Amino acid sequence: MGFIFNSSPFAGGDEYNGYLRLNVPQISGGGGGVPNTGLTPYIDLSAAPSSGTTWVDTGTAGINATINGTFSVTTDSYGTGITTSVAGASYISHSASFFSSFNNIFSIQLLASFNPSVFQASPWGVENLGAKGGYYAYFGSLTSLVTATPVPSSRSVTVSNIGTTALWTWTFNSGTYALYKNNTQLNTNTLSIPTGSLPSTVNWGARHANVGGGGYSLPCPGTYRRMMIYNYPLTQAQVTSGYNNIKSYYGI
Repeated sequence: MGFIFNSSPFAGGDEYNGYLRLNVPQISGGGGGVPNTGLTPYIDLSAAPSSGTTWVDTGTAGINATINGTFSVTTDSYGTGITTSVAGASYISHSASFFSSFNNIFSIQLLASFNPSVFQASPWGVENLGAKGGYYAYFGSLTSLVTATPVPSSRSVTVSNIGTTALWTWTFNSGTYALYKNNTQLNTNTLSIPTGSLPSTVNWGARHANVGGGGYSLPCPGTYRRMMIYNYPLTQAQVTSGYNNIKSYYGI
């Protein structure tokens, strides 16, 4: 009996004209040769561009990002990434038009290493400070990572080795949040739900402009390799599974 490989969203197999037809599951996400997480990201800025300023979204939304300012492309044992700097006023941004539909239920994943020189350096932010809307994270120091909303409400956790590439995951579920580094949960706690309107952009490597919530401020320089947003809260099992699916490729 021969074999036919049939690309399908369902695993399994059946017999077809004397052949065993094996259905190979298709999984969303990934691009440019990088591996899939095995999950379904809404936004997946997976393969960092080697040239230009457009970072292609291979998630289900198809919302590409723009690399702003002066930056460099880093290729090393962890793969390819975009290295930002304070001097270059560089960060990555894309539309946040979808965020209100999440209703405070979502997840953020960020594969990066960080080299903050000012605090509160923000690895990501979708925040409208003036309207008290949105969410963000920042380093209070080299060993303190804070997750917050501008209500204000914040939770701090001790971290280490932030200059080494790792997969950071935040999950939000209607007032409950959890933080993971690689496949280890660092904290879970309550977090007040923001009440105001959201900004127009999601920033990676920066937080907000004080009015309106877009633009560049509170930069967090580092090397950004992959950014993902999910429209559901990842479970600990999903975080572990996604990490296991990509750890060998990135060497984390």
